[in-house]
Amino acid sequence: MCSYMQSIFVNLALLKESCSSRFSLMEKVMISFRNCPIHPRPPLARQYAAFTAATSPSSPLPPRSLPPLPPFSAYVHLPFCRKSCHYCDFPIVALGSSSGTTAPTRGDDPRIVDYVRLLLCEVAATRPVSDDGVPLETVFFGGGTPSLVPPRLVAAVLDALRARFGLSACPEVSIEMDPGTFDATRLRELVGVEEVREAVGCTVDARPTHVSVFLQIEKGTKFGQIVFPLPSDTESANFYKIASKRLSEAGYNHYEISSYCKPGYECKHNLTYWQNRPFYAFGLGSASYINGVRYSRPRRMKEYVEWVQKLEDGTWSHESRSSDMKNMAMDVVMLSLRTAWGLDLQSFSKSFGKGLALSLCNTLKPFVESGLVIAMDMERRALPHVDFELDLQNEGDFGSRVAFICLSDPDGFLLSNELISLAFGIISQ
Repeated sequence: MCSYMQSIFVNLALLKESCSSRFSLMEKVMISFRNCPIHPRPPLARQYAAFTAATSPSSPLPPRSLPPLPPFSAYVHLPFCRKSCHYCDFPIVALGSSSGTTAPTRGDDPRIVDYVRLLLCEVAATRPVSDDGVPLETVFFGGGTPSLVPPRLVAAVLDALRARFGLSACPEVSIEMDPGTFDATRLRELVGVEEVREAVGCTVDARPTHVSVFLQIEKGTKFGQIVFPLPSDTESANFYKIASKRLSEAGYNHYEISSYCKPGYECKHNLTYWQNRPFYAFGLGSASYINGVRYSRPRRMKEYVEWVQKLEDGTWSHESRSSDMKNMAMDVVMLSLRTAWGLDLQSFSKSFGKGLALSLCNTLKPFVESGLVIAMDMERRALPHVDFELDLQNEGDFGSRVAFICLSDPDGFLLSNELISLAFGIISQ
């Protein structure tokens, strides 16, 4: 039992599939468990207090606007599933339909045991970015179906992360779960808390604190190769608008393109991604972001085993990778415009130059006029497009009126790919 896990977020992936339906709907429901006292930051973390303030939802983090900081988050990939689903393009290991039942079994599946041992080797061989002892604040177990992994093995991974990097006094720990692979007893064993609430059925009626909405079919999957009438772009846009409207009316904040939450229940781990903060990653096909460099581990088990061996032998190192400023600028634009808080123009200018920020704004000017992009002042109040244009005309005083730009909800979000692609074209010149 993980007694130190005092703040838990559990994602329940509910898949509804029907041969007669034209598409599958995946609902992600986040249940929160909060039972932690307020603890002061450890003394060694005080020098990073400015980081917490600078990366609050009101100020997403741009690369190099602050000194290099260690990751505060870790993603762990547990790739096991009962079967390979037609719609999935994640690296997974199919165990068979008899695996992962909630009833007691004679022993743990050796494939899971061997993989967890490999994970522990990777964690042990990964050198912390900082020697200052700043602990992890969030850990996310994704998959796959992580709830197929016995709780004691999940606890072993958490113990390894705690020993190697440390865990904060009140960490947020998330794990994706298939309702068919756990019950209340197994969940209590996993999270080590007394109160367990299982949210199933209709998302709004279940009243979870966090909801993620995905309406897409991945290329290269079997599902994507099936020939049947798919929803048109107009239908897909209507689905998105309906979801946004119903969830907003139910009291959920739309804080990221696919993420909604009750006030104060933003997923801290997801915010690590959207605010472009560094994070560790472990496991098959997982991608880390350290010192401005993104790196994906091998997606095939044989190659992953060989990669971990190189990591242990010291013949591979994260430190040997270098960052690229254009890629970093693209990351900031893409991640910021996916959120309700938008792009901080002043921070972007300081990191990548006022000229680039000005070029981006000139490119997006028609969309400010049409209402797809919203210009905001320092107080995050929406500005008329006339003020935005005046700011662009006074290049020497650029930013005196407009401090942030964001995409409108839902129409701007619906065109996010196109708008972000236009921005990428400017950055890549």
